[in-house]
Amino acid sequence: MMQWFCVSRRIAIAAAAGIALIFASAAISHAEIEPKYYRAWQDKAPEVLTIRIDAVKPIVTTQPHRSGDGLMIHTRVEAEAVVESVTRSASGLKPGDSIRIKYTSTRADPPMTGPRPLPVLKRGETYPAFLLGVSKGLYAPAAKGASFEPLIKLD
Repeated sequence: MMQWFCVSRRIAIAAAAGIALIFASAAISHAEIEPKYYRAWQDKAPEVLTIRIDAVKPIVTTQPHRSGDGLMIHTRVEAEAVVESVTRSASGLKPGDSIRIKYTSTRADPPMTGPRPLPVLKRGETYPAFLLGVSKGLYAPAAKGASFEPLIKLD
């Protein structure tokens, strides 16, 4: 009788652990954005360019995360860039044109599961850029966290 109790207890513990793992992974997968959505935003971007960053001005602010755990770090980015190549441009950009890019990048510290944050652009670096025009010469990211990444490949 004691052996039966030990075996059924082990089975119950293993089943509970398996169920907990399923629920934990389901919660994580709901918080992330699937690559196909980032790719769709890249495909719809009015401006598809390669840019070189000549100047960048990041302004960082922090606030406690609403859960009470960690911080939310907001970086307001204002960058000046030169267009190196053009794949598509609704605003008529050409290689050699100068543009300004403004956006805010938000990330958690410590990192949390969720959409990928926009990177903070670095002076002197070259990036693929999926942008949308805000006003003459001013652009913003069009593909959320994949706005400054190569075209996402879908399998």
